[in-house]
Amino acid sequence: MQIPKVGSQVIVTTKYPNNLLGQDPIRYFTTRGMVVKSDPWVGPSEFMVATGNPNFPRAVIHSSKVHKIEYLSGQATLIDSSKRIFKVSSKSSGKDYIVTFENGKVSCTCTGYGYRRTCKHSVKVSDHLKGK
Repeated sequence: MQIPKVGSQVIVTTKYPNNLLGQDPIRYFTTRGMVVKSDPWVGPSEFMVATGNPNFPRAVIHSSKVHKIEYLSGQATLIDSSKRIFKVSSKSSGKDYIVTFENGKVSCTCTGYGYRRTCKHSVKVSDHLKGK
């Protein structure tokens, strides 16, 4: 399985064995979002997807568990009418972060946002959406 390119909008279906008695022997999970640059601790056969969920902002997916990948678009940022995803480059580190605007709230994949629930990247997107 070829790992999708960073920036691709994807729907990834993964397949895992289910050890619960009385249930299907296989469980399927679906992750939807943008493929982002993986953190240094992520293995070469894994990739990261920015989910846009503030409680679970990024998913690490192992290529051996992928059942199916649907490519929504390589460059589009609009996933649906209530959710917008932006890629913002950090001026200080040069890293790219994913900022998601959903239901009037902004979230970011950077570490600072995880601690403070705000960051320069989320403010930049908020200002952009307000027309500043």
